[in-house]
Amino acid sequence: MTRLLRAAAAACLLSIAAIGSAQITVSAAHLQDSTGTPVANATITFAPVNNAGQPISYRAAGSSAGQVVGSPVTATVTAGAFTISLPDTSLTQPINVCFAASLQDNVSGEQLPFSGHSCVQPSSTSAQSAWCTTASGTTTCNFDNFPVNQPALVVVQTGPTGAPGTNAAGTSTNIQKLIATYKQGGPNLYDPTQAVSNTVITSTGTLESLSGYTTSGYIPVTPGGAFTTAFGDGDTNAGLGLCYFDINLNPVAASQGFPFTSPQTFTVPSGATIAYARVSWAVSGGSYLNSTGFAAQEIVTGSSLPASYSSFSVYPASTVDANIATETARAEAVEATLPSAAESQQILAASQPTAVNLFDVNAAVPGLLDNASYCCAPAHGAGVVETDSAHYVSGYIAVTPGSQYTMAVGDSETNAAYGISWYTLNRTPITTYHTGDGFPFTSPQTFTAPAGAYWIRFTGSGPGTQMFVAGSSVPSSYVPFAQVAHVLTTSDLVPLVQAQTNMASPIKGCRIGVIGDSISSIFGQAWQNVVEARTGCTLEYQDARPGRLYADAMECYGASTPTGTIGNYNAANPLTYGSYASQACSNYNSSSIAPYPQTGLTLAQNLANVDVMLLELGTNDVTGIGTGLQSIGTITDAPSAGTQYGNFNWLITALHTANPAMRLLIVTNGADVGGTGYNAASLATAGAIVATAQIYADPVLDLTKVGGVNGLTISTLTIDNTHPTTASFQHFFGAAIANFVRMWW
Repeated sequence: MTRLLRAAAAACLLSIAAIGSAQITVSAAHLQDSTGTPVANATITFAPVNNAGQPISYRAAGSSAGQVVGSPVTATVTAGAFTISLPDTSLTQPINVCFAASLQDNVSGEQLPFSGHSCVQPSSTSAQSAWCTTASGTTTCNFDNFPVNQPALVVVQTGPTGAPGTNAAGTSTNIQKLIATYKQGGPNLYDPTQAVSNTVITSTGTLESLSGYTTSGYIPVTPGGAFTTAFGDGDTNAGLGLCYFDINLNPVAASQGFPFTSPQTFTVPSGATIAYARVSWAVSGGSYLNSTGFAAQEIVTGSSLPASYSSFSVYPASTVDANIATETARAEAVEATLPSAAESQQILAASQPTAVNLFDVNAAVPGLLDNASYCCAPAHGAGVVETDSAHYVSGYIAVTPGSQYTMAVGDSETNAAYGISWYTLNRTPITTYHTGDGFPFTSPQTFTAPAGAYWIRFTGSGPGTQMFVAGSSVPSSYVPFAQVAHVLTTSDLVPLVQAQTNMASPIKGCRIGVIGDSISSIFGQAWQNVVEARTGCTLEYQDARPGRLYADAMECYGASTPTGTIGNYNAANPLTYGSYASQACSNYNSSSIAPYPQTGLTLAQNLANVDVMLLELGTNDVTGIGTGLQSIGTITDAPSAGTQYGNFNWLITALHTANPAMRLLIVTNGADVGGTGYNAASLATAGAIVATAQIYADPVLDLTKVGGVNGLTISTLTIDNTHPTTASFQHFFGAAIANFVRMWW
């Protein structure tokens, strides 16, 4: 421990030295539009946000270290240039704060399009910010070199429209490949493959080197809950051994450290942001990743260990849900009906004409076309059209590099500087001359498109009978141009847009309500926005907050439990769960989100204008059921029973009583809430919801069956094994609920 303390002291001195220059000058000289014209007079704004784009405050480093409010900062852009001072994000707490940049025209007051700048991180760490440079201890960042936060785009080449497709089915081979050895099979949350040997975690989240110690991976925990480790450690340095983290893996300092008993139960603070924990312990024996003590560590939810050791495990491949096996059989049956590749090619060939004339006489213009041998640009050269009333130049004709094309009617002109020009994908003339590009041309004349050529134009004669076809021969008789073009006008577009709008919004005018938890309350209306956009419905009522259980659903109406009296809504009413008990209902519900609920109104009055109520709860009930703290009970339980069934019956009865004309649509929790170790509890919670709803004839969207989350996808579709990612809100969670509303209203 003496060596450890010395190392910590040295690290502290190094960090103090590094903090000396905590601000970085960010500047640009070429902020411009697509023509290269500098932005004349604008304001650029940098707003501190987290990785999800939500505004945050943070702690600054340096000589003026302190708390920084989350207000945006601005600079004036003049003739494309600006300068501003921003913090070194490698020194902020939390580390790597993002700055979302936006741009406003100072003359018109309009916001200028400026996507791709949602996470600007000026940093003295070269690996983090390649657009920043450090010289003589001072870091500056050139915003002109900032790599925008957008993926590369692909080259788009539009081809002919193909035949209509059919509904696709996953192949049986792929489905068998996905049948998993991937669902956690026991209560042990400790995965040895994610542990880091010869390290110890500090209370502030730093991983320090220390021989003989091991640190776990990120263990999912619940604020206000408990977890227990089998092995502790007798070290007495209270600043080591444990740290908590939020859903973005930012450290939340722990107040508890060594020593730890064996076993050791930890009570997780009630801070709403805590989602994970990492713990350390000493391991004796040579290779720590393989030693008996290391592998036998056990970390479980709750305050006690199982009666016997349970290793971190997964279900065997033979444990396959019946619906997966059914889907495999369905896919195999579909495959058997599909034509082979050879049959598909034969069908496609039979549906095509023998030859397609690519020459459109209406696109031709009078003139002679220079080829690449004509010197010199700009007066002459590849692609230049010169005045000549006796000849014509074709329009741009799409070609494929390396393929042959044949012109039906040639030209006896003998000047080899005229004839054809090839063009790149963006129609830039290719300046390399290719044999055969110049007059004279025979009738017919075959050309081979060179590498990099995607378009051709040619000079010819006899436009009334001209043909230009793919291949090395032309039809024996004239074939007219194959394409009939029509330029869409406003009168064409209006019915198309109206039809599309009607398809997207068949239930326009419906008013929806939401009673939910964190998935509905702290992600900027992520799924609600999708539902409104896809259905045309509007949000009339929302009562949601993080951590909500079924038993808490009427807390803002004064009923903190199912046995309480449901009175008038009061925005000042306190919440009833963990750290939220110090907050009021108004912290999450406001008129800026939905017109209702309103203080002083009964439940019936607040729901009077709601056509469809979406009940999105159950996620927070999973943990209690999984740990045994909450009993499932039986389907006939009364609210006073304190069981999950009793809570369901109470809330559904209250909502139907308040507005019998309202359609109640119930959304269950997803699969594997909190991680694959909670699979059974997730299924049990959703199953009880489905069973109860059937008594009242209420439709249920069972996300454990159709939500898309499973052992293979949970790390991609969620940010913390529970809450959806932005893409998941858009294409899985929100899309499923939108389809659910369209189906039942």
